[in-house]
Amino acid sequence: MTVTRLIATSILGFILLFPSLLFASNDYIGTATFNTRPVWVVRDGVQLSVGSFGTKVKLGDVIKTGETGKAQVNLDNGNEIFVAASTEIEVSQDLVGEADSKITQVFKLFYGKIRAKIQKTRKQRFKIKTATAVIGVKGTDFITEFKDDITKVGTIEGLVNLMS
Repeated sequence: MTVTRLIATSILGFILLFPSLLFASNDYIGTATFNTRPVWVVRDGVQLSVGSFGTKVKLGDVIKTGETGKAQVNLDNGNEIFVAASTEIEVSQDLVGEADSKITQVFKLFYGKIRAKIQKTRKQRFKIKTATAVIGVKGTDFITEFKDDITKVGTIEGLVNLMS
């Protein structure tokens, strides 16, 4: 009986001391991979090199590429973000609309260039924010560049809603 009590006490102690390990939520929204290095994911102030198998990405992460680095971010919802060299972009937030329950995925482009292939769905929206503009899309393949306080947008396919 004492062995059973010892095991039960140990398990209870583990649950009380490390609840985050036991009940951790899966808040990852995709995976970043590199096409050419260097590519980093900055999470909670710590810079992580993107390895051969990629690095999981979650809200608040910043993807950075060096002068020769290129990355691809494959989101779990099927959207793809291609990150050019010398670029910094943050996986900013997912907003849920109160009126329509639609999810808006928001990315902040601090500098550089990205290409985004965004699927058209009824329940999701996608936005890129720069210091000078907000680009909203749905079912669109487009390129955005932010350099010298100027936002440039080019559409490959679909429609773009640009607010400045």
